[in-house]
Amino acid sequence: MTYIKKFSIVFISTFLILGVLACSKEISTTTTTSTTTTTTTTTESTTTQDSDLVILTQVSELVTIDNADNITENFSLLAAYGNVSIAWSSSNPTVVSIASSATTEGSNSVYLVTVSPFTVDTVIILTATFAYNSKTYIKYYSITVKQPIDDGSYTLVSELYEEAILDDTVTLSGYVSVIYKGGYVITDTAGNSMIVYFSASNTAITVNVGDHVTVTGKYAQYQTLFQIKDPTIQTVNSSNNTVTLAPIVLEDATDMLDINSTVKLNHGKVYTLTVTPVINGDGNVALYQGETFVAVVYYNSLATSIDALKEFVSREVTIDVMYYALHSTDGIRVLFYGTEDDIISDPLTVEEQFAIDIATLDKDYILTDSLELPALEYSEYDTVTISTNLTNYIEFVGGEFVVTRPLATEADVIGTLTIKIIIGTEFRDVVIDVTVKAISGASATNLLFSKYVEGSSYNKFIEIYNGTASAVNLSEYKIEIYVCGTTCATSASSTLTLSGTLQVGETIAIYNSGAIVDFKNKATINIENNAIANFNGDDTLVLKHNDSIVDSIGQIGQDPGDFWGDTVVSTKDMTLVRKSYIISGDTNPNDAYNPNIEWNSYAKDYVPTIGTHVMD
Repeated sequence: MTYIKKFSIVFISTFLILGVLACSKEISTTTTTSTTTTTTTTTESTTTQDSDLVILTQVSELVTIDNADNITENFSLLAAYGNVSIAWSSSNPTVVSIASSATTEGSNSVYLVTVSPFTVDTVIILTATFAYNSKTYIKYYSITVKQPIDDGSYTLVSELYEEAILDDTVTLSGYVSVIYKGGYVITDTAGNSMIVYFSASNTAITVNVGDHVTVTGKYAQYQTLFQIKDPTIQTVNSSNNTVTLAPIVLEDATDMLDINSTVKLNHGKVYTLTVTPVINGDGNVALYQGETFVAVVYYNSLATSIDALKEFVSREVTIDVMYYALHSTDGIRVLFYGTEDDIISDPLTVEEQFAIDIATLDKDYILTDSLELPALEYSEYDTVTISTNLTNYIEFVGGEFVVTRPLATEADVIGTLTIKIIIGTEFRDVVIDVTVKAISGASATNLLFSKYVEGSSYNKFIEIYNGTASAVNLSEYKIEIYVCGTTCATSASSTLTLSGTLQVGETIAIYNSGAIVDFKNKATINIENNAIANFNGDDTLVLKHNDSIVDSIGQIGQDPGDFWGDTVVSTKDMTLVRKSYIISGDTNPNDAYNPNIEWNSYAKDYVPTIGTHVMD
């Protein structure tokens, strides 16, 4: 495993040798006229080679090593100066190792030098070979690598584990190898890793992979994981270091189930697994080998990494994951920190492509105004066959469905649509169940949430609609938010009591002060409140009337990951509009929550219907 700190360039005199090199022809060559013949001849003098040496010695005097008697970190050595090339060797590569090939640093060609201090000050001789034309010149440089200062901090994770006591304040130095939503991972020179965790969910991670950092924080335990929690001091010593994590390949992914979670050093180890990702009931990505559960991807993995993995749901993939903890409820939690390029998977067969698109299409459709089929990833839509009992209520004209609802005196109509989808010359018929809702003559039983916007930046918006048969006194109502951060709140994090009167058919909106103007002052009553309208996709909202729950979004006390729902209807990065036939709210915020059932989804920051709602 190679670790390279930020390199400081060798000090170079401001005197320029370029002028000397530019006039090298005049110095290195001369002509003499023979006095023994009548013919004038020009010959090369031995001054040429001597002049080459002059140039080499001049350049060697300009190349010096800054702080040569006090080397404490990695540095770089010039590989060339003008037309003079420079090769370097070390008397002790274990302590001072010089890269075998040059790289570019600014406008200079340099060799990167890795310094690994010994337990005592160490004198190293660096040999520089300067070459110009056919001549070489050797110069020796003496440097002293200083022993590490013992400031009570740890440089090895194993030593911290052996000596530290829970709740101690500890300091660890190492290299940032992984960033995740809750913090980052420090890896030491022995290849062992420790999790650094921030309990505040809104903490900005200010380090980058490749940073050499020194971190001071509380030595804490989470499930089987021992970690540094809530750092009070965080110092970046150098950046752009190379950090290599060497994965352990498990030919049988279920061998991960046998990893001893009581061994602290097993946490932070990286494993290569061949598994199949599946979305579990909580909306998280679970990893299976065949029918056997292996691990769940920790929801605090970077969203971009989780989204990349979700593109391979139900497909066998080979990925690297980091063992995070054995969780009492979830089983093994792992961090996935890769991108789509880090996921290895065989190309899908046509049958597998059909299976994915059929799963997308195959669901129950409840219609009140129109039907829009979901976009398919691999297939194209072809023909549609409408069952006989639906022909009076659904037409397929010009590639669009036209829906006519039964009268309020009639019952809902149930039937099927048979949809042919094609890939190349192959096709499949998919039968979907459809219910066309009769026009509702009933009024809502109480107020309910009619719109939910979890959009860009501070575009947070909640709309409440009065679909009852009479005006309501808003002072009897309040909204509660249950924030899901490190833990998910089981009591209200913030409460907003409403006021005023909301007439039939009117709306009240609560929005964040930082929202764009399109979300402001669009409803009948408008409230700017940053406590309620500051939710994320994993928070829960509750509407109460005289302390009785009349509607809710989410599930109190349950962490869904980033959101409830799926890629079609989600409480994150989407605008949700209550389906028009929903006339009563979700009064149980403690059961499993799926927004697909009662909400239609639109792109985040979608505003055309803000301030109005249709219930029929």
